[in-house]
Amino acid sequence: MQPAQKIIREVQLLSNNTCKIIAVSKKKSALDILEAKKMGFSHFGENYIQEMISKLDAFQGCTLHFIGHLQTNKCNDAVEHCDYIHSIDRIKLASAIEKSCIRFNKRIGGFIQINLTNEESKGGVSLNKFDELYNHIQKNCPHIQLKGIMYMPPANEDPEPLFLKANSLKQKYNLEELSMGMSKDYLTAIKNGATYVRIGSAIFGQR
Repeated sequence: MQPAQKIIREVQLLSNNTCKIIAVSKKKSALDILEAKKMGFSHFGENYIQEMISKLDAFQGCTLHFIGHLQTNKCNDAVEHCDYIHSIDRIKLASAIEKSCIRFNKRIGGFIQINLTNEESKGGVSLNKFDELYNHIQKNCPHIQLKGIMYMPPANEDPEPLFLKANSLKQKYNLEELSMGMSKDYLTAIKNGATYVRIGSAIFGQR
């Protein structure tokens, strides 16, 4: 484990305690998760449904975020076990999540994943289709509590202008949360309005 307490202090100070850390535990063991819990982490993020399910016991008492690409046939598992889904990027998926919420009589926190640069290798709705997806969720998916926007910038670009753009979109739609920033750029993300940062390797070490 890396100096996790230092990360917690940095985030608290820079954000004035307004930003939460999601410890991204993909490809990490249940023992790693239990160790992270001892260090003070209570929000965890997983990218793969089957792997997440295999570690559910370790997440007891924590807030669980699904942050990876979600297939519609995996929505039941995501809704049943998670508190938030960060990767809503299409109407078909939003409708499938709503159906699963009805099945489990549950409301779930949702984030629309935006793709500001139209990278084919990344998920997320394009900017010109954001409004359509936002309106669909608001009108047709009452069990999805739309919390905010999730964003991941391209690996080789300066993230700050794009973080600013994501923050502007959050404000335009009067959304509460902004999930952006990872191990290499979480401090920049917080300076530009992130309310959740998704940190993996800086907490757990390289996978």
